[in-house]
Amino acid sequence: MFECNQLNKKNNVLVDYLPVVFLTILAFIIRIYKLDEIPPGNWYDEAINGLDALSILKAKFPPVFFMTEGHPREALFMYLILLNFKIFGISYITLRLTSVIIGTITIPLCYLFTKEFFDKRTAFLSALILAFLRWHIHFSRTSFRTILTPLFLLLVFYFLKKGIKNKKTIFFIISGICFGLGFHTYLAFRLSIIILVIYLFSEIKKSQIVVRDLSRNEMRHKCHTTAFQSSQIKEYSKYLSIFILSAFIVFLPLLIDYIINPIHFLGRADEISLFKNGFISGIKEILLNIKNVAMMFAFKGDHVAKHNIPLMPVFEPVAAILFYLGLTISIVKIKKSTSYILTVSWFFIMLFATILSYGSPNMLRTVSITPVLAIFIAIGLLTTTDKLKRKFSPQLSIIIIAIFIMYFASVELYRYFFIWAKHPQTYLEFNSNFADAARTLNKLDENTTIFVYEPLFKHPTFDFETINHKSKYETFTKTEDGKFQFSKEPSKGSLILATDWDLIYNLYLRNHYPVGKIIGGFKLPNDYLWAVVFQIE
Repeated sequence: MFECNQLNKKNNVLVDYLPVVFLTILAFIIRIYKLDEIPPGNWYDEAINGLDALSILKAKFPPVFFMTEGHPREALFMYLILLNFKIFGISYITLRLTSVIIGTITIPLCYLFTKEFFDKRTAFLSALILAFLRWHIHFSRTSFRTILTPLFLLLVFYFLKKGIKNKKTIFFIISGICFGLGFHTYLAFRLSIIILVIYLFSEIKKSQIVVRDLSRNEMRHKCHTTAFQSSQIKEYSKYLSIFILSAFIVFLPLLIDYIINPIHFLGRADEISLFKNGFISGIKEILLNIKNVAMMFAFKGDHVAKHNIPLMPVFEPVAAILFYLGLTISIVKIKKSTSYILTVSWFFIMLFATILSYGSPNMLRTVSITPVLAIFIAIGLLTTTDKLKRKFSPQLSIIIIAIFIMYFASVELYRYFFIWAKHPQTYLEFNSNFADAARTLNKLDENTTIFVYEPLFKHPTFDFETINHKSKYETFTKTEDGKFQFSKEPSKGSLILATDWDLIYNLYLRNHYPVGKIIGGFKLPNDYLWAVVFQIE
Protein backbone atom coordinates (compact mmCIF):
# COMPACT_ATOMS: atom_id res chain seq x y z
CA MET A 1 0.00 0.00 0.00
CA PHE A 2 2.85 2.36 0.88
CA GLU A 3 4.58 1.73 -2.47
CA CYS A 4 1.28 2.33 -4.28
CA ASN A 5 0.81 5.69 -2.52
CA GLN A 6 4.38 6.73 -3.37
CA LEU A 7 3.80 5.83 -7.03
CA ASN A 8 0.57 7.86 -7.08
CA LYS A 9 2.39 10.86 -5.64
CA LYS A 10 5.09 10.63 -8.31
CA ASN A 11 2.44 10.38 -11.02
CA ASN A 12 0.65 13.42 -9.60
CA VAL A 13 3.90 15.39 -9.65
CA LEU A 14 4.45 14.43 -13.28
CA VAL A 15 0.88 15.41 -14.20
CA ASP A 16 1.29 18.75 -12.39
CA TYR A 17 4.73 19.79 -13.53
CA LEU A 18 5.61 18.05 -16.80
CA PRO A 19 3.35 20.42 -18.83
CA VAL A 20 4.99 23.34 -17.02
CA VAL A 21 8.45 22.05 -17.97
CA PHE A 22 7.40 21.86 -21.64
CA LEU A 23 5.85 25.33 -21.40
CA THR A 24 9.08 26.71 -19.90
CA ILE A 25 11.10 25.22 -22.77
CA LEU A 26 8.65 26.76 -25.25
CA ALA A 27 8.92 30.14 -23.49
CA PHE A 28 12.71 29.95 -23.72
CA ILE A 29 12.58 29.15 -27.46
CA ILE A 30 10.26 32.14 -28.07
CA ARG A 31 12.54 34.43 -26.09
CA ILE A 32 15.79 33.32 -27.73
CA TYR A 33 14.52 32.95 -31.31
CA LYS A 34 16.47 35.29 -33.63
CA LEU A 35 17.97 37.08 -30.65
CA ASP A 36 20.88 38.12 -32.86
CA GLU A 37 18.46 40.07 -35.09
CA ILE A 38 15.45 41.06 -32.95
CA PRO A 39 15.63 43.59 -31.41
CA PRO A 40 18.06 45.20 -33.83
CA GLY A 41 21.05 47.21 -32.68
CA ASN A 42 21.96 47.77 -29.05
CA TRP A 43 20.22 50.64 -27.28
CA TYR A 44 22.21 53.17 -25.26
CA ASP A 45 20.88 51.90 -21.88
CA GLU A 46 21.53 48.28 -22.77
CA ALA A 47 25.11 49.06 -23.75
CA ILE A 48 25.68 51.01 -20.52
CA ASN A 49 24.47 47.99 -18.54
CA GLY A 50 27.02 45.83 -20.34
CA LEU A 51 29.83 48.33 -19.78
CA ASP A 52 28.90 48.66 -16.11
CA ALA A 53 28.93 44.88 -15.75
CA LEU A 54 32.49 44.79 -17.08
CA SER A 55 33.53 47.70 -14.84
CA ILE A 56 32.76 45.56 -11.77
CA LEU A 57 35.93 43.59 -12.49
CA LYS A 58 38.02 46.78 -12.19
CA ALA A 59 36.30 48.15 -9.06
CA LYS A 60 38.17 48.21 -5.74
CA PHE A 61 34.95 47.33 -3.91
CA PRO A 62 31.84 45.58 -5.30
CA PRO A 63 29.55 48.45 -6.41
CA VAL A 64 25.93 48.47 -5.27
CA PHE A 65 24.91 51.37 -7.49
CA PHE A 66 25.94 52.92 -10.81
CA MET A 67 25.81 56.52 -12.07
CA THR A 68 27.26 56.01 -15.55
CA GLU A 69 26.35 58.84 -17.93
CA GLY A 70 24.53 60.47 -14.99
CA HIS A 71 21.76 57.85 -14.81
CA PRO A 72 21.18 56.34 -11.33
CA ARG A 73 20.82 52.55 -11.58
CA GLU A 74 20.68 49.64 -9.15
CA ALA A 75 23.42 47.03 -9.57
CA LEU A 76 21.94 43.51 -9.32
CA PHE A 77 21.19 43.23 -13.02
CA MET A 78 24.80 44.12 -13.88
CA TYR A 79 26.12 41.30 -11.70
CA LEU A 80 23.86 38.86 -13.52
CA ILE A 81 25.11 40.20 -16.86
CA LEU A 82 28.70 39.76 -15.69
CA LEU A 83 27.95 36.16 -14.72
CA ASN A 84 26.56 35.60 -18.20
CA PHE A 85 29.67 37.17 -19.75
CA LYS A 86 31.87 34.86 -17.69
CA ILE A 87 29.98 31.77 -18.86
CA PHE A 88 29.14 32.62 -22.49
CA GLY A 89 31.57 35.41 -23.42
CA ILE A 90 31.09 39.14 -24.08
CA SER A 91 28.68 40.08 -26.87
CA TYR A 92 25.39 41.86 -27.44
CA ILE A 93 23.71 38.45 -27.62
CA THR A 94 24.97 37.34 -24.19
CA LEU A 95 24.09 40.80 -22.88
CA ARG A 96 20.45 40.15 -23.80
CA LEU A 97 20.62 36.48 -22.87
CA THR A 98 20.53 37.62 -19.23
CA SER A 99 16.98 38.88 -19.75
CA VAL A 100 16.05 35.76 -21.74
CA ILE A 101 16.95 33.58 -18.76
CA ILE A 102 15.20 35.86 -16.25
CA GLY A 103 12.06 36.07 -18.41
CA THR A 104 11.99 32.30 -18.91
CA ILE A 105 12.32 31.57 -15.18
CA THR A 106 9.38 33.91 -14.55
CA ILE A 107 7.01 31.54 -16.43
CA PRO A 108 7.18 28.51 -14.10
CA LEU A 109 7.32 30.86 -11.14
CA CYS A 110 4.07 32.44 -12.33
CA TYR A 111 2.58 28.93 -12.33
CA LEU A 112 3.76 28.21 -8.76
CA PHE A 113 2.55 31.59 -7.50
CA THR A 114 -0.90 31.29 -9.09
CA LYS A 115 -1.27 27.68 -7.97
CA GLU A 116 -0.50 28.76 -4.40
CA PHE A 117 -2.98 31.64 -4.45
CA PHE A 118 -5.69 30.25 -6.76
CA ASP A 119 -5.78 26.75 -8.34
CA LYS A 120 -4.01 24.54 -10.87
CA ARG A 121 -6.22 25.47 -13.83
CA THR A 122 -5.77 29.20 -13.32
CA ALA A 123 -2.07 28.65 -12.69
CA PHE A 124 -1.31 26.79 -15.91
CA LEU A 125 -3.46 29.09 -18.01
CA SER A 126 -1.80 32.18 -16.49
CA ALA A 127 1.69 30.82 -17.16
CA LEU A 128 0.65 29.94 -20.72
CA ILE A 129 -0.69 33.45 -21.36
CA LEU A 130 2.41 35.07 -19.84
CA ALA A 131 4.64 32.89 -22.04
CA PHE A 132 2.99 34.36 -25.15
CA LEU A 133 2.38 37.89 -23.86
CA ARG A 134 4.14 40.28 -26.26
CA TRP A 135 4.86 42.75 -23.48
CA HIS A 136 6.75 40.16 -21.42
CA ILE A 137 8.42 38.59 -24.47
CA HIS A 138 9.85 41.96 -25.50
CA PHE A 139 11.45 42.81 -22.17
CA SER A 140 12.75 39.23 -21.92
CA ARG A 141 14.76 39.95 -25.09
CA THR A 142 16.15 43.40 -24.23
CA SER A 143 18.78 44.18 -21.62
CA PHE A 144 16.71 46.37 -19.29
CA ARG A 145 16.74 45.99 -15.48
CA THR A 146 12.96 46.17 -15.30
CA ILE A 147 12.58 42.49 -16.31
CA LEU A 148 13.70 41.58 -12.78
CA THR A 149 10.70 43.22 -11.10
CA PRO A 150 7.98 40.66 -12.00
CA LEU A 151 10.37 37.84 -11.08
CA PHE A 152 11.13 39.21 -7.62
CA LEU A 153 7.54 40.19 -6.86
CA LEU A 154 6.48 36.62 -7.62
CA LEU A 155 9.27 35.22 -5.45
CA VAL A 156 8.46 37.50 -2.50
CA PHE A 157 4.75 36.70 -2.35
CA TYR A 158 5.03 33.03 -3.30
CA PHE A 159 7.38 32.27 -0.40
CA LEU A 160 5.52 34.60 1.94
CA LYS A 161 2.28 32.72 1.26
CA LYS A 162 4.08 29.39 1.77
CA GLY A 163 5.42 30.66 5.06
CA ILE A 164 2.03 31.86 6.31
CA LYS A 165 0.35 28.60 5.27
CA ASN A 166 3.00 26.17 6.50
CA LYS A 167 4.35 28.17 9.45
CA LYS A 168 7.93 27.45 8.40
CA THR A 169 10.70 29.91 9.18
CA ILE A 170 12.71 29.08 6.04
CA PHE A 171 9.98 30.44 3.75
CA PHE A 172 9.92 33.78 5.60
CA ILE A 173 13.72 33.99 5.33
CA ILE A 174 13.67 33.31 1.58
CA SER A 175 10.81 35.77 1.05
CA GLY A 176 12.66 38.43 3.07
CA ILE A 177 15.88 37.89 1.11
CA CYS A 178 13.97 38.24 -2.16
CA PHE A 179 12.27 41.40 -0.90
CA GLY A 180 15.62 42.91 0.07
CA LEU A 181 17.13 41.93 -3.29
CA GLY A 182 14.16 43.48 -5.06
CA PHE A 183 15.40 46.95 -4.10
CA HIS A 184 18.62 46.17 -5.97
CA THR A 185 16.67 45.63 -9.22
CA TYR A 186 14.73 48.67 -10.42
CA LEU A 187 13.30 51.92 -9.04
CA ALA A 188 9.64 50.83 -9.41
CA PHE A 189 10.17 47.96 -6.95
CA ARG A 190 9.94 50.51 -4.11
CA LEU A 191 6.17 50.58 -4.69
CA SER A 192 6.00 46.95 -3.58
CA ILE A 193 6.24 48.11 0.05
CA ILE A 194 2.63 49.31 -0.23
CA ILE A 195 1.51 45.99 -1.76
CA LEU A 196 3.28 44.10 1.03
CA VAL A 197 1.61 46.14 3.77
CA ILE A 198 -1.84 45.69 2.21
CA TYR A 199 -1.33 41.95 1.78
CA LEU A 200 0.03 41.35 5.30
CA PHE A 201 -2.79 43.43 6.78
CA SER A 202 -5.34 41.32 4.87
CA GLU A 203 -3.74 38.06 6.10
CA ILE A 204 -3.73 39.28 9.71
CA LYS A 205 -7.34 40.43 9.39
CA LYS A 206 -8.30 37.04 7.95
CA SER A 207 -6.70 35.24 10.89
CA GLN A 208 -8.57 37.51 13.33
CA ILE A 209 -11.86 36.61 11.63
CA VAL A 210 -10.98 32.93 12.07
CA VAL A 211 -10.27 33.56 15.75
CA ARG A 212 -13.58 35.43 16.19
CA ASP A 213 -15.47 32.58 14.52
CA LEU A 214 -13.72 30.14 16.81
CA SER A 215 -14.58 32.23 19.89
CA ARG A 216 -18.29 32.25 18.97
CA ASN A 217 -18.25 28.46 18.92
CA GLU A 218 -16.43 28.32 22.23
CA MET A 219 -18.07 31.03 24.28
CA ARG A 220 -17.60 28.97 27.45
CA HIS A 221 -13.86 28.82 26.94
CA LYS A 222 -12.97 32.51 26.97
CA CYS A 223 -9.59 31.94 28.55
CA HIS A 224 -8.69 29.44 25.86
CA THR A 225 -9.76 31.87 23.11
CA THR A 226 -7.77 34.73 24.60
CA ALA A 227 -4.70 32.54 24.88
CA PHE A 228 -5.17 31.44 21.27
CA GLN A 229 -5.39 35.05 20.08
CA SER A 230 -2.26 35.91 22.04
CA SER A 231 -0.35 32.99 20.55
CA GLN A 232 -1.48 34.03 17.05
CA ILE A 233 -0.16 37.57 17.57
CA LYS A 234 3.16 36.25 18.92
CA GLU A 235 3.49 33.85 16.00
CA TYR A 236 2.81 36.55 13.41
CA SER A 237 5.22 38.93 15.16
CA LYS A 238 7.97 36.29 15.17
CA TYR A 239 7.63 35.44 11.50
CA LEU A 240 7.25 39.08 10.48
CA SER A 241 10.42 39.95 12.41
CA ILE A 242 12.30 37.17 10.61
CA PHE A 243 11.04 38.46 7.26
CA ILE A 244 11.98 42.08 8.04
CA LEU A 245 15.42 41.13 9.40
CA SER A 246 16.21 39.01 6.32
CA ALA A 247 15.12 41.81 4.00
CA PHE A 248 17.02 44.44 5.97
CA ILE A 249 20.31 42.52 5.92
CA VAL A 250 20.15 42.17 2.12
CA PHE A 251 19.00 45.78 1.64
CA LEU A 252 21.63 47.19 4.06
CA PRO A 253 24.48 47.75 1.51
CA LEU A 254 22.11 49.78 -0.66
CA LEU A 255 20.81 51.69 2.37
CA ILE A 256 24.38 52.64 3.34
CA ASP A 257 24.99 53.78 -0.23
CA TYR A 258 21.81 55.91 -0.13
CA ILE A 259 22.96 57.55 3.11
CA ILE A 260 26.41 58.31 1.69
CA ASN A 261 25.06 59.30 -1.75
CA PRO A 262 21.51 60.71 -1.43
CA ILE A 263 21.47 61.40 -5.17
CA HIS A 264 21.41 57.64 -5.73
CA PHE A 265 18.11 57.44 -3.85
CA LEU A 266 16.53 60.62 -5.19
CA GLY A 267 18.21 61.10 -8.56
CA ARG A 268 16.10 59.08 -10.98
CA ALA A 269 12.87 59.80 -9.05
CA ASP A 270 13.58 63.55 -9.30
CA GLU A 271 14.49 63.22 -12.97
CA ILE A 272 11.12 61.73 -13.95
CA SER A 273 8.97 63.46 -11.30
CA LEU A 274 5.85 65.32 -12.45
CA PHE A 275 6.16 67.88 -9.65
CA LYS A 276 9.31 69.60 -10.94
CA ASN A 277 7.13 72.43 -12.29
CA GLY A 278 4.96 72.84 -9.20
CA PHE A 279 2.23 71.02 -7.28
CA ILE A 280 -0.76 72.11 -9.40
CA SER A 281 1.05 71.25 -12.61
CA GLY A 282 1.97 67.87 -11.14
CA ILE A 283 -1.65 67.06 -10.22
CA LYS A 284 -2.83 67.95 -13.74
CA GLU A 285 -0.15 65.69 -15.22
CA ILE A 286 -1.16 62.83 -12.90
CA LEU A 287 -4.82 63.09 -13.94
CA LEU A 288 -3.77 63.09 -17.59
CA ASN A 289 -1.55 60.06 -16.96
CA ILE A 290 -4.38 58.17 -15.26
CA LYS A 291 -6.47 58.68 -18.39
CA ASN A 292 -3.60 57.54 -20.63
CA VAL A 293 -2.93 54.45 -18.49
CA ALA A 294 -6.63 53.52 -18.52
CA MET A 295 -6.50 53.68 -22.33
CA MET A 296 -3.34 51.62 -22.77
CA PHE A 297 -4.85 48.15 -22.41
CA ALA A 298 -7.44 48.32 -25.17
CA PHE A 299 -7.27 51.65 -26.98
CA LYS A 300 -3.98 53.57 -27.11
CA GLY A 301 -0.68 52.25 -25.82
CA ASP A 302 2.92 53.32 -25.23
CA HIS A 303 4.22 55.52 -28.06
CA VAL A 304 7.90 54.60 -27.65
CA ALA A 305 9.17 52.05 -30.20
CA LYS A 306 11.75 50.75 -27.71
CA HIS A 307 8.83 49.45 -25.61
CA ASN A 308 5.96 48.80 -27.98
CA ILE A 309 4.59 49.07 -31.49
CA PRO A 310 4.01 52.84 -31.25
CA LEU A 311 0.54 53.60 -29.80
CA MET A 312 -0.70 50.00 -30.14
CA PRO A 313 -2.74 48.92 -27.07
CA VAL A 314 -1.48 46.09 -24.88
CA PHE A 315 -4.24 43.67 -25.94
CA GLU A 316 -6.22 42.90 -29.05
CA PRO A 317 -10.05 43.12 -28.48
CA VAL A 318 -10.75 39.54 -27.30
CA ALA A 319 -7.92 39.47 -24.75
CA ALA A 320 -8.86 43.01 -23.65
CA ILE A 321 -12.45 41.91 -22.90
CA LEU A 322 -11.24 38.88 -20.92
CA PHE A 323 -8.73 41.05 -19.06
CA TYR A 324 -11.37 43.58 -18.02
CA LEU A 325 -13.72 40.75 -17.06
CA GLY A 326 -11.06 39.08 -14.93
CA LEU A 327 -10.11 42.38 -13.30
CA THR A 328 -13.76 43.15 -12.53
CA ILE A 329 -14.34 39.69 -11.02
CA SER A 330 -11.21 40.08 -8.90
CA ILE A 331 -12.36 43.47 -7.60
CA VAL A 332 -15.84 42.10 -6.80
CA LYS A 333 -14.32 39.16 -4.90
CA ILE A 334 -11.69 41.24 -3.14
CA LYS A 335 -13.33 40.80 0.28
CA LYS A 336 -13.57 37.03 -0.11
CA SER A 337 -9.90 36.18 -0.48
CA THR A 338 -6.46 37.62 0.18
CA SER A 339 -5.48 36.29 -3.27
CA TYR A 340 -7.69 38.88 -4.95
CA ILE A 341 -6.52 41.59 -2.55
CA LEU A 342 -2.92 40.86 -3.52
CA THR A 343 -3.39 40.69 -7.30
CA VAL A 344 -5.66 43.75 -7.49
CA SER A 345 -3.39 45.87 -5.27
CA TRP A 346 -0.34 44.64 -7.23
CA PHE A 347 -1.96 45.76 -10.48
CA PHE A 348 -3.08 49.23 -9.42
CA ILE A 349 -0.10 50.16 -7.24
CA MET A 350 2.61 49.15 -9.72
CA LEU A 351 0.86 51.26 -12.37
CA PHE A 352 1.94 54.30 -10.36
CA ALA A 353 5.43 53.75 -11.76
CA THR A 354 4.10 55.33 -14.96
CA ILE A 355 1.29 57.44 -13.49
CA LEU A 356 3.77 59.44 -11.42
CA SER A 357 6.28 60.02 -14.24
CA TYR A 358 6.60 61.63 -17.64
CA GLY A 359 5.87 59.78 -20.86
CA SER A 360 2.84 57.84 -19.67
CA PRO A 361 1.88 55.15 -20.47
CA ASN A 362 5.32 53.62 -20.19
CA MET A 363 5.49 49.84 -20.60
CA LEU A 364 9.12 49.62 -19.48
CA ARG A 365 8.36 51.07 -16.04
CA THR A 366 5.31 48.83 -15.55
CA VAL A 367 6.44 45.43 -16.85
CA SER A 368 6.06 44.30 -13.21
CA ILE A 369 2.29 43.92 -13.74
CA THR A 370 2.58 41.34 -16.55
CA PRO A 371 2.03 38.27 -14.29
CA VAL A 372 -1.20 39.67 -12.84
CA LEU A 373 -2.40 40.67 -16.32
CA ALA A 374 -2.04 37.01 -17.30
CA ILE A 375 -3.92 35.96 -14.16
CA PHE A 376 -6.80 38.36 -14.87
CA ILE A 377 -7.15 37.04 -18.44
CA ALA A 378 -7.11 33.47 -17.11
CA ILE A 379 -9.82 34.31 -14.56
CA GLY A 380 -11.96 35.98 -17.22
CA LEU A 381 -11.54 33.07 -19.64
CA LEU A 382 -12.24 30.35 -17.05
CA THR A 383 -15.28 32.18 -15.69
CA THR A 384 -16.70 32.41 -19.22
CA THR A 385 -15.98 28.80 -20.16
CA ASP A 386 -17.27 27.46 -16.82
CA LYS A 387 -20.63 29.09 -17.50
CA LEU A 388 -20.70 27.64 -21.00
CA LYS A 389 -19.73 24.23 -19.63
CA ARG A 390 -22.72 24.21 -17.27
CA LYS A 391 -25.05 25.36 -20.02
CA PHE A 392 -23.74 23.21 -22.88
CA SER A 393 -20.95 20.62 -22.45
CA PRO A 394 -17.51 20.26 -20.81
CA GLN A 395 -15.90 19.66 -24.21
CA LEU A 396 -17.04 23.08 -25.44
CA SER A 397 -15.11 24.89 -22.70
CA ILE A 398 -11.91 22.99 -23.56
CA ILE A 399 -12.32 23.81 -27.25
CA ILE A 400 -12.89 27.52 -26.52
CA ILE A 401 -9.80 27.71 -24.28
CA ALA A 402 -7.67 25.96 -26.92
CA ILE A 403 -8.94 28.27 -29.67
CA PHE A 404 -8.30 31.37 -27.58
CA ILE A 405 -4.74 30.32 -26.68
CA MET A 406 -3.89 29.58 -30.33
CA TYR A 407 -5.46 32.88 -31.41
CA PHE A 408 -3.78 34.88 -28.63
CA ALA A 409 -0.36 33.29 -29.26
CA SER A 410 -0.62 33.87 -33.02
CA VAL A 411 -1.58 37.53 -32.64
CA GLU A 412 1.10 38.27 -30.02
CA LEU A 413 3.90 36.54 -31.91
CA TYR A 414 2.90 38.10 -35.23
CA ARG A 415 2.73 41.56 -33.71
CA TYR A 416 6.17 41.17 -32.16
CA PHE A 417 8.22 39.31 -34.76
CA PHE A 418 6.61 40.73 -37.90
CA ILE A 419 5.13 44.14 -37.09
CA TRP A 420 7.29 45.54 -34.28
CA ALA A 421 10.56 44.01 -35.50
CA LYS A 422 10.11 45.55 -38.97
CA HIS A 423 8.82 48.93 -37.81
CA PRO A 424 11.19 51.69 -39.07
CA GLN A 425 11.23 53.42 -35.68
CA THR A 426 12.41 50.21 -34.02
CA TYR A 427 15.66 50.31 -35.99
CA LEU A 428 16.34 53.92 -35.03
CA GLU A 429 15.32 53.61 -31.37
CA PHE A 430 17.90 50.88 -30.72
CA ASN A 431 20.91 52.79 -32.10
CA SER A 432 21.02 50.12 -34.80
CA ASN A 433 23.07 52.28 -37.16
CA PHE A 434 25.91 52.59 -34.61
CA ALA A 435 25.74 48.88 -33.73
CA ASP A 436 25.66 47.77 -37.38
CA ALA A 437 28.67 49.92 -38.25
CA ALA A 438 30.67 48.58 -35.29
CA ARG A 439 29.80 44.94 -36.05
CA THR A 440 30.74 45.34 -39.70
CA LEU A 441 34.06 47.02 -38.92
CA ASN A 442 34.85 44.42 -36.23
CA LYS A 443 34.85 41.73 -38.94
CA LEU A 444 37.69 43.39 -40.83
CA ASP A 445 41.27 42.18 -40.47
CA GLU A 446 42.64 42.88 -36.97
CA ASN A 447 45.71 44.50 -38.53
CA THR A 448 43.53 47.17 -40.18
CA THR A 449 43.57 50.50 -38.36
CA ILE A 450 40.15 52.18 -38.25
CA PHE A 451 39.75 55.84 -37.28
CA VAL A 452 36.41 56.78 -35.74
CA TYR A 453 35.10 60.21 -34.81
CA GLU A 454 35.69 60.40 -31.04
CA PRO A 455 32.10 61.24 -29.91
CA LEU A 456 30.84 58.18 -31.81
CA PHE A 457 33.68 55.99 -30.51
CA LYS A 458 32.78 56.95 -26.92
CA HIS A 459 29.05 56.44 -27.41
CA PRO A 460 28.03 53.49 -25.15
CA THR A 461 26.61 51.49 -28.07
CA PHE A 462 29.77 51.76 -30.18
CA ASP A 463 31.96 51.42 -27.10
CA PHE A 464 30.35 48.13 -26.05
CA GLU A 465 30.10 46.71 -29.57
CA THR A 466 33.86 47.19 -30.10
CA ILE A 467 34.85 45.96 -26.63
CA ASN A 468 36.70 42.89 -28.00
CA HIS A 469 38.41 44.79 -30.83
CA LYS A 470 39.79 47.98 -29.25
CA SER A 471 43.31 47.45 -30.60
CA LYS A 472 42.26 48.12 -34.20
CA TYR A 473 40.54 51.44 -33.45
CA GLU A 474 41.92 54.97 -33.26
CA THR A 475 40.02 58.26 -32.97
CA PHE A 476 39.94 61.71 -34.49
CA THR A 477 38.32 64.95 -33.37
CA LYS A 478 37.40 68.27 -34.89
CA THR A 479 39.20 71.25 -33.34
CA GLU A 480 37.68 74.68 -32.71
CA ASP A 481 39.33 76.11 -35.80
CA GLY A 482 37.66 73.49 -38.00
CA LYS A 483 40.67 71.23 -38.45
CA PHE A 484 40.78 67.49 -37.79
CA GLN A 485 43.14 66.00 -35.24
CA PHE A 486 43.97 62.26 -35.29
CA SER A 487 45.12 60.19 -32.32
CA LYS A 488 47.98 59.05 -34.57
CA GLU A 489 48.95 59.72 -38.18
CA PRO A 490 46.84 57.60 -40.59
CA SER A 491 48.93 55.33 -42.82
CA LYS A 492 48.34 53.63 -46.14
CA GLY A 493 45.50 51.12 -45.90
CA SER A 494 43.94 52.80 -42.85
CA LEU A 495 40.19 53.31 -42.82
CA ILE A 496 38.30 56.37 -41.66
CA LEU A 497 34.65 56.09 -40.59
CA ALA A 498 33.28 59.50 -41.52
CA THR A 499 29.87 60.05 -39.94
CA ASP A 500 29.49 63.68 -41.01
CA TRP A 501 30.81 62.29 -44.23
CA ASP A 502 30.02 65.11 -46.65
CA LEU A 503 31.73 67.65 -44.37
CA ILE A 504 34.71 65.48 -43.41
CA TYR A 505 35.24 64.22 -46.94
CA ASN A 506 35.03 67.62 -48.60
CA LEU A 507 36.96 69.58 -45.96
CA TYR A 508 39.68 67.12 -45.11
CA LEU A 509 39.89 63.71 -46.73
CA ARG A 510 39.76 64.81 -50.38
CA ASN A 511 42.49 67.44 -49.78
CA HIS A 512 44.85 65.39 -47.63
CA TYR A 513 44.42 62.02 -49.32
CA PRO A 514 43.52 62.76 -52.95
CA VAL A 515 44.18 59.18 -54.07
CA GLY A 516 42.08 57.72 -51.27
CA LYS A 517 38.58 56.47 -51.96
CA ILE A 518 35.24 55.71 -50.37
CA ILE A 519 34.92 51.91 -50.20
CA GLY A 520 31.58 51.59 -48.42
CA GLY A 521 28.91 53.25 -46.38
CA PHE A 522 26.03 52.79 -43.96
CA LYS A 523 22.42 53.74 -44.63
CA LEU A 524 19.35 54.24 -42.48
CA PRO A 525 16.09 52.47 -43.42
CA ASN A 526 15.05 55.60 -45.36
CA ASP A 527 18.21 55.23 -47.51
CA TYR A 528 19.94 58.22 -45.91
CA LEU A 529 23.70 57.66 -46.06
CA TRP A 530 24.77 58.57 -42.52
CA ALA A 531 28.39 57.36 -42.70
CA VAL A 532 31.04 56.34 -45.24
CA VAL A 533 34.23 54.29 -44.95
CA PHE A 534 37.21 56.04 -46.56
CA GLN A 535 40.39 54.12 -47.34
CA ILE A 536 43.76 55.88 -47.47
CA GLU A 537 45.96 54.85 -50.38
